[in-house]
Amino acid sequence: MRNLFTRTELSRHISHLTVFIQVMGGVLLIGCTIENAPMTLDLNDARQLRPLDAYQKAINCKVSIGSVRDDRLRKDDLGMVYIRPIYAPNIMSWLQQSLASLQASPRLEMEQGKVAVPQKTILLNASIKKLYVHPLPSSISANIVMSMIYVLNEQKDIARVYRGNSTGVSWTNSPESINEFINEALNVAMKDIADDLIKLCDGQLTSSVQGG
Repeated sequence: MRNLFTRTELSRHISHLTVFIQVMGGVLLIGCTIENAPMTLDLNDARQLRPLDAYQKAINCKVSIGSVRDDRLRKDDLGMVYIRPIYAPNIMSWLQQSLASLQASPRLEMEQGKVAVPQKTILLNASIKKLYVHPLPSSISANIVMSMIYVLNEQKDIARVYRGNSTGVSWTNSPESINEFINEALNVAMKDIADDLIKLCDGQLTSSVQGG
């Protein structure tokens, strides 16, 4: 029976197979390297932060932002999405930019020719306790925990804790999609903060609530 391959042909096929294996190994190695590469987010992109105009108009006292701190041990670390570490170097400016939207709106400023009416003042001191992203079996979850201390009329301090969560499916796991989850988690917390500011201005919130 005639051999299917001559020795020369067999050597050539083995050589081609070796090259193919090397090429595929390189492709897989590059793919693994990309999958393991850290992901850096630009949280300073405020275009994804929904405006809080409706809340701002309902806040009828003067709100100003005091200190803004990050109390987490690892400041830039936002956890992992599967095997990719997530980092964001501009968390503080992102939070300060969002909190600034809660300050007194132009309608509260004294109009020319009108007598100034004394307003209740609220100084807001904020700190981040937790901010992280983590994968679930079929989705991704972003979470934030913030502590607020409201100083009323430079006298009384009221402390509150706020939590925000956003969970959904990310088909691409891109920085843009992760950014959306984190911004939405902040929005959830911001709306609760705005609700409490409205109550503080109206005298309906008078006690602290502590939590981890």
